[in-house]
Amino acid sequence: MSLQDKLSKYYMGFPNGDSITIEHLLTHTSGLHNFTQEDTTITGTNEKLMIPYLKTLKPDFAPGTKWNYSNTGYVLLGYIIQKVSGLSYWQAVRKYIFKPFQMNHSGFDFANLVNRNKAVGYDVLNDSAQQHAVITDSTVPSGAGAIYSTVKDLYNWHQGLQSYKIVDSVLMNKAYTACTLNNYGYGWQIDSLVGKKIVSHSGSISGFGSNVARVPSDDICIVLLSNKSGSTFDVMHITNKLLAVLYHQPYTVPKKRTPITLDNDVLKQYTGTYEIAAIHLTIDVSIYNNTLIAQPVKDGNPGPTSVMLAADAVHFYDERDNELEVTFDKDDTGKIKGMTILQADKIRVAKKIK
Repeated sequence: MSLQDKLSKYYMGFPNGDSITIEHLLTHTSGLHNFTQEDTTITGTNEKLMIPYLKTLKPDFAPGTKWNYSNTGYVLLGYIIQKVSGLSYWQAVRKYIFKPFQMNHSGFDFANLVNRNKAVGYDVLNDSAQQHAVITDSTVPSGAGAIYSTVKDLYNWHQGLQSYKIVDSVLMNKAYTACTLNNYGYGWQIDSLVGKKIVSHSGSISGFGSNVARVPSDDICIVLLSNKSGSTFDVMHITNKLLAVLYHQPYTVPKKRTPITLDNDVLKQYTGTYEIAAIHLTIDVSIYNNTLIAQPVKDGNPGPTSVMLAADAVHFYDERDNELEVTFDKDDTGKIKGMTILQADKIRVAKKIK
């Protein structure tokens, strides 16, 4: 097979199937709509059921014209592996990756795994409450993220990639090269620090979050795994701090915070819409269950909400990232005029417009 093979070579009937290449699928530039953004709940599936459904999704854009993360593309890549190898996706991964790299504690079907060392996934996990997560059936994410693993196994995988046991250096270097539309290669997010190329990827699923970051030129690999839903940002944040430590860059040590409770009358003065005009971003602040909720909206597209906990009457921090700090600013009359946001050592000021 070739990176320039068309999707229609393997599956007929997809919108733009004669134009979408394997490379488009790898780099998230195919335009295929991400099925995980749909409201449809899929509890278990297979190739025979999934392919007809994926064909019904309207494309987001013409192939190769934009970038948008799409699990649809990687589910299809997993199915294409089955067609090319003559093996199931699970069998192919075990044969070509797990066995050569001695990844003896990695596999699939985590929901039905029976092992005394199996991690418990949580939706809520804090000092006062624990709520188990519903484990996703691995047939749903399939090629887009159905593997369970361990830190040691993922380090073995890093070592295998470093020695080019499966893919030669020419093709591996292509995988580490960002496409022209985004800083994304073949399944790797591409970044740099002090002139060093960093290849990384995070993962998120019900009950768990993960991040793997590698500096191939220095044989450095960082693996962080978390057993809590919504923790992917946390492990990515910690990864960045570890890289800063390794490369003698500035960093701060996270500190534990204890929120205080404010009266609703105090919180109400902070509600409204704030704008950072330079980056075309607005932030809607509202109250839910006596807590401030911040909803960013960029170019008309809403982002993930943040639960803002009070450090004192004017200083707040993100429940999932206590280093994201917000200070509400007042004018001479005591009226709220904006907010100052500190995130990843960057300061931005948002003006209150409503």
